[in-house]
Amino acid sequence: MYRQCIVNQFENKVFDCSQGGIIRFGAACEACGQIKRSRAVYFSLWDQPPENMNKKEIRDALWEWESGCERDLAVEELRRQFNYCKICKRFICNHCLRICDDTDMCVDCAARLNETGTTIIED
Repeated sequence: MYRQCIVNQFENKVFDCSQGGIIRFGAACEACGQIKRSRAVYFSLWDQPPENMNKKEIRDALWEWESGCERDLAVEELRRQFNYCKICKRFICNHCLRICDDTDMCVDCAARLNETGTTIIED
């Protein structure tokens, strides 16, 4: 139950960074600010301008549907690129994660608590 609550919190951090006919979502590391983006997916009707208001309504509905479906997939994809610091309760990228003796935590908490921890990603 607690884990699901954390997953829901992460879902709220995911934002839309779609542009033009490309559907894409992102999330930012709460320690370093780096933005990770989901894969780019092209909207199925991007190259077909609506002929009239009826077609525009259909196109808008399809955009909403495709974007919503892609958002669900993007949340799962992005979630694998982030970790949750149990100390400060922030979502952090792999670069900002420290694997310490007692528990994993972000680089800021590790420094503040004098934990040396190891990193997943080397500079």
